[in-house]
Amino acid sequence: AEPAAAEPAAADSGMLHEHIQGAESVEDAHEIMFFSLRHAATVTMKEMHAFGAQKNNKRATLIAAQFLHEELPIRIARRARELKKLPHNLGEMPSIVEVRKLYEESFFRLRRMPCPKTNKMEEEFTAMLDNMMTQHNSVQQIVASGLQELNDHLAQETRAGLYNPTADYDFGQFLDRFYLSRVGMRVLVGQHIMLHHPQEGFIGIIQSECQPAAVCRHAVDDAKMICELSYGVAPEVKLLGATGMKLPYIPEHLHYIFFE
Repeated sequence: AEPAAAEPAAADSGMLHEHIQGAESVEDAHEIMFFSLRHAATVTMKEMHAFGAQKNNKRATLIAAQFLHEELPIRIARRARELKKLPHNLGEMPSIVEVRKLYEESFFRLRRMPCPKTNKMEEEFTAMLDNMMTQHNSVQQIVASGLQELNDHLAQETRAGLYNPTADYDFGQFLDRFYLSRVGMRVLVGQHIMLHHPQEGFIGIIQSECQPAAVCRHAVDDAKMICELSYGVAPEVKLLGATGMKLPYIPEHLHYIFFE
């Protein structure tokens, strides 16, 4: 699965009248709903790598910025809407409200910024994206806090005989959608930002000749260090198979997977 794959459009267009708390007005709430119903474009890593490798870097980054200006509000609006509609009052847990408001604020920052049409406007847009990425760094931890708040809430309802586990919501599916979308957005934005900071052997965040075996060895060393600190000993790891293979990929993502 590509990290920036398209998401299916929301089906219930009749929900345009639902109120989104945190939006400044009914018009703002409707704007979020409108964007949440639009189709998100499919972008593959191969396309990002080929696009970023163009010789005219200024033109490429301007086109990419215009694409993100159109695309990111769709993805962000969907997450804001889904967070609002969570069952068991999870959408009203303080941590989840905090995340939803962060997504809504990001949505309106993007919508109120003019679409970049010059290199200077593109640089300002990219600086805003960089700041937005930093603001969203803690989302994963905040969502985890929200789930803990939910567990405490459901425990209280269970003791009071109010909670029916047979009618439970699939929170695993929600988390899969939420985090896959989060990864996709961070890949799109991170790729664009890093095109402004070229590194040898990389196109944005994509390493042109990434060696999975080399990344795995680094992950093994990191995992062994943690293991030795915790248990005093760590097993040896042997890498088998196509250890010389190279391919365009994001080494940071591979390292995370291998380390886990």
